[in-house]
Amino acid sequence: MSINTWFAKRFSSATAAICMISAALAAISGCTSLGDTTENNSSLSANEVYVGAIPDWQALQVALPKQSSSAAKLLAEDGDADSEAQEAEIEDEIETVEDPDIETPNSRLATFYYMALSNADEWAKLVKIIFNPAVAVAGLPPSSVTGSKHIWEMKNPVVKDSVIVPRLSILNNGPDSYDIQFEIVPFSTESSSGDYYRVFWRGDMSRDPEVAGRGTGNFAVNFTAAHAIEPQYTATGVLNLSFNNTSNGVQSFKADFRQFTPVQEEGNSPFSWIANYELDEEGTGYYAFLERLNWSRLSEKLEIFDVTVKWRADGSGQALVIITGEDLTDQNLDSVEIRECWSTQMIQNYYTQINNWTGKEPTESSGVKGSPSNCIFDFEDLADKFAEETEEESSDGDGEIN
Repeated sequence: MSINTWFAKRFSSATAAICMISAALAAISGCTSLGDTTENNSSLSANEVYVGAIPDWQALQVALPKQSSSAAKLLAEDGDADSEAQEAEIEDEIETVEDPDIETPNSRLATFYYMALSNADEWAKLVKIIFNPAVAVAGLPPSSVTGSKHIWEMKNPVVKDSVIVPRLSILNNGPDSYDIQFEIVPFSTESSSGDYYRVFWRGDMSRDPEVAGRGTGNFAVNFTAAHAIEPQYTATGVLNLSFNNTSNGVQSFKADFRQFTPVQEEGNSPFSWIANYELDEEGTGYYAFLERLNWSRLSEKLEIFDVTVKWRADGSGQALVIITGEDLTDQNLDSVEIRECWSTQMIQNYYTQINNWTGKEPTESSGVKGSPSNCIFDFEDLADKFAEETEEESSDGDGEIN
């Protein structure tokens, strides 16, 4: 399976049932203001207050610079073009070293820029599916109001043949401060009994007063709850999400997946990983994530890719990748480290593979491309940026929120 294909399949089964809700609710998301006011936001209508309290999925995207038309052309031609590759003056530094029995990619395109772009695109789809249904429901008149707590309880599925009915609760507990909960229930359940509702996600949001859907927040998303209602479509596990994306242009999030299983298939064991993202006002960004891929192809076992990418607003950047797995251990490798840099056109201008052997000195594989002088950042910075967050991944706990 290719680098980009596996991640595209990671969340699709986890969110198929929720997609049906999103599609139907999108049609009603343009509802007009209710025209009333709230205790803590007297200048805003209830519609503006509560819709704006829900995280804007677009503000949670990873703002990786998009590839230029020349890089896109090179991608379409499968690396056959050579005009942009000349800017780096790449030199092959072939030397005889001990190489593991693994094929090294041979590409003019920045391999790990495109892996990060694919990963970020799938992340955007996920947060859209999580939060967009709630935005649409909050645009409707609430079914009940008690003080500053509004509840939207839908009585029927919003899509034909769906078995999911949502209930949204938002408590405005201070100026621009909200507690939010999105629950789901099977249509066959008696709606008069709240005991049957399962929390799909909940959290708190401190909204930026200038921009709807932006601010700081902490949310727990329980995919196991959706699995209990429609197990043939959903994954299991929990996502703990914290973010800061206020209107000043600085953005960050931490997505902590716990005991996540993308597809309920034999041999597909739960997996925990963390994704981290930061973007500053100048457009310099970091994105750290994990992938599981059969890179060595020595067996059916998957290697773990621990990827950290850093870039400038002009598109230039680099990646530090640590690869581990049983097939590497069987070759007496503790890990394989890949370092890659690319130009403003996302064309690879440096690539090297370092083999960290068990009990002996590391070696650099033959076929080094370019020079490290083409790299704009220190690799040590990438290695240290999210080190503490990555270490948290080893902790136990399923993070259940019900």
